Amino acid sequence: MTFFEWLARFFKRAPSPVTSFKAVLDMANVRLTWTLPVPTANQRALKHVLIDARAAPSLPWGSAGNPVAVPTNFLLLTDVGAGTWEFRATVVDVANVSDPTGRTTSVTVGAPVLGPPSPVTTFTGVVE
Repeated sequence: MTFFEWLARFFKRAPSPVTSFKAVLDMANVRLTWTLPVPTANQRALKHVLIDARAAPSLPWGSAGNPVAVPTNFLLLTDVGAGTWEFRATVVDVANVSDPTGRTTSVTVGAPVLGPPSPVTTFTGVVE
C-alpha cells in the first residue's frame, strides 16, 4: 500500500444522511422508517442509525432507544405520549463517525378521545 492509498483510507468522508425519513402514527405508536444511504468509495461502511426524540423544539434531543443496526430501516416506538414529537435520524459508520446533518421528521400524537358510551341494545329484566 502506498502512502497515498493509506492517506485516502485515513481521510474517508462522513456518511451521508438517511433519506425518506418518515413517522407514521397508529394510535399511540409511532413507526419511523428511512432509506439508508449507499456509501461511496470515499466513505466507510455503515454501522447503525441513532434515533433521537424531543417533545418540543425548545427541548434538548434525547435518545429514543438503542442504536438501530444496519441494514434495519425502521423503529417502532410504542405508547408515545400526547404532543408533537420531533425525531432525528443520524447515520454512524464503522469508525463511529456520524453524518453531520441528520434528518428530522415529526408527528402529532393526540390525547385519547373517549366518546360517550354506546346505547344499550338489548336489556332483559327479571321481575320478582
